[in-house]
Amino acid sequence: MRLSIITDEVSQDLSEALNYAQSRGLDAVELRSAWGVNLCEASDEQLASARALVKERGISVCCLASPVYKADLEAVAEPVGATHGASNVALEQQLALAERACQIANSFECPIVRIFSFWKRGDLSHEIFRSIVEKLAELEGIAERYGIVFALENEHSCWLGTGEETAKAVRSVGDWLKMVWDPGNAFCAGGDPNEGLLAALPFIAHAHVKDARKTDEGYEWAGIDEGEIDFDFQFARLKEAGYKGAVSIETHAKKDGMSQADVTDLCLNAVRRRLN
Repeated sequence: MRLSIITDEVSQDLSEALNYAQSRGLDAVELRSAWGVNLCEASDEQLASARALVKERGISVCCLASPVYKADLEAVAEPVGATHGASNVALEQQLALAERACQIANSFECPIVRIFSFWKRGDLSHEIFRSIVEKLAELEGIAERYGIVFALENEHSCWLGTGEETAKAVRSVGDWLKMVWDPGNAFCAGGDPNEGLLAALPFIAHAHVKDARKTDEGYEWAGIDEGEIDFDFQFARLKEAGYKGAVSIETHAKKDGMSQADVTDLCLNAVRRRLN
């Protein structure tokens, strides 16, 4: 297992985030946004700067956290969840966005592009599930053309939020599609992160870790080991399965009087204790 961070969880200044990763002994990062721009919408000049910063530090990019299919299945409406600097792109433009994401990933020698399952608006029906599977299947040719692994993240603000739902979709699409497993998202989607992991295990190409706890309003993000997710179980099962991919710290939690780098340190140290 390789440890990683999503850089914008530490800072929108990519140089600062990469310095953080390097100083903590990390040799891989996950890219999502930098300088206030989602990298899938960054200019050629911004991407060249990002590549230079990564290269000069000798750090690899383990995953491009794209916004592909974080969109509506039908008419464009307001986003349901976080977009991390990405525009609200219409369905008919999503394949072009996926191709752009693959081109960017190739330029960073990054093997994995994270994708989603469309904004959740109501209850998941059989018809909606089939529509999602059909749209996911449209990405196969792009994946083959660029030699990229598309990995579907279970996301609580999208239709497929639990491990079981996401694994079912991946199984329906074919073995070229993999998963980004996120137990925090499974928890916030109302699922059981432990059961979700067991369903997801055969398909996981990449993982995110963040903690959460229930509140009267629903849930809130927490530092790892300060929420309700059993990370001892999560890491034990990943180890038993022989998982060799990256695990990215996706901090999300905020603490009064602490920088995001400091909060990320708490999460990073909690994960390292389980890997040593």
